[in-house]
Amino acid sequence: TVTDVRTAATVSYNGNVARTTGLWVVIDLEWTAAREPRPLPLAALLLETPDGRRFGGLPALFVTCTYGQPGLVHSCHLPLEVTPDALAGSRLLVPAGTNVDAPDDVAVIDLGVDAARAEAMAAAAGTIAVPQTAVRGVK
Repeated sequence: TVTDVRTAATVSYNGNVARTTGLWVVIDLEWTAAREPRPLPLAALLLETPDGRRFGGLPALFVTCTYGQPGLVHSCHLPLEVTPDALAGSRLLVPAGTNVDAPDDVAVIDLGVDAARAEAMAAAAGTIAVPQTAVRGVK
């Protein structure tokens, strides 16, 4: 589940800082492993625009997500470097396996960013301190 979408010119994590001439989008997620312990492969998650462009892969900051346990809700935070025009109508692609092009299920999550919100988000300045992953509770 996507709980928030934020933007900034700079992101920081564990004392490391990354700046961009584009825009950092930080997608806050909550997730629960279905049947067995497994990681959420953040490098495999992609932001896809309505015209088919994809942003993601290994980010400038290596952010990890806790190894998920069935029945426990985990929070994770995914920083993606994008162009400002990538926000409106964008969606998050979350593969069941290791990448979105594998012949497996892919969850497609609308990020809820319309044109007006995208315009405001594109003007974002400042820094987002990407939080550590945490266990949020029991599902």
